[in-house]
Amino acid sequence: MDTGRHRRHRHASSGARAAATTAPSAATFGEVRWFGDEVLWLAPTPERLFRELSDRSAAVWPEAPRYAGEFEDVVPHLTIGEGNRATLQEAETELAEVLPLHSWASELWWFALDECGRWVRRAAFPFGR
Repeated sequence: MDTGRHRRHRHASSGARAAATTAPSAATFGEVRWFGDEVLWLAPTPERLFRELSDRSAAVWPEAPRYAGEFEDVVPHLTIGEGNRATLQEAETELAEVLPLHSWASELWWFALDECGRWVRRAAFPFGR
C-alpha cells in the first residue's frame, strides 16, 4: 500500500539521488526580467544547472507537473515578487544598483504547500554526495 509516509520517503530518496549526481556550482544573478506585468525575477547564469535539475524533477515526479503544467517551457529563475507593479518597479530599480548577485548552488531544496497554502521548505539535499 502506497501510504503518504511511503510516498514522502520515495520522494525524499529521489531528491537525494538527484542532488547526489549534481556538482555544486557558482551561480550569478545579473539580470532583472519580467513575466508579464506582475512577476519580477532574476535570471541565473549558468541557466543549464537549474534547467537540468528542473527537468530531472519533472521526470521523477510526473504526477506533479511543474507549475501545474501551465507552461510548456519552464524558465529557470529567482522570483523577487509578484503583484503590485509599482512596488515591483521600485524593487527593480534598487536591484539594478546591486547586481550582479553571486551565489553558490550546493543543495536541492524540496518545497511543499502547507495547510495554509504557503510554500514551506520540507527538505534539503546536498549536491555531490
